[in-house]
Amino acid sequence: MQNKIKSLFSTLKLAAQIIMSTDFSFLVQKSNLYFRSMEQTYYYIEKEKSSKKKARRYSII
Repeated sequence: MQNKIKSLFSTLKLAAQIIMSTDFSFLVQKSNLYFRSMEQTYYYIEKEKSSKKKARRYSII
């Protein structure tokens, strides 16, 4: 009986470790993608601002 309980607990531990490790890596990948898209958006906005400034500079001349 005790052996069965021990094996059950070890199986549960293993399952929990697998679930946690996969979940964690998935979350990390997702957040990396999110931050990368944020960076790209920010870069694009900055690029737009600088191009507008250049255009404004030329329109004054």
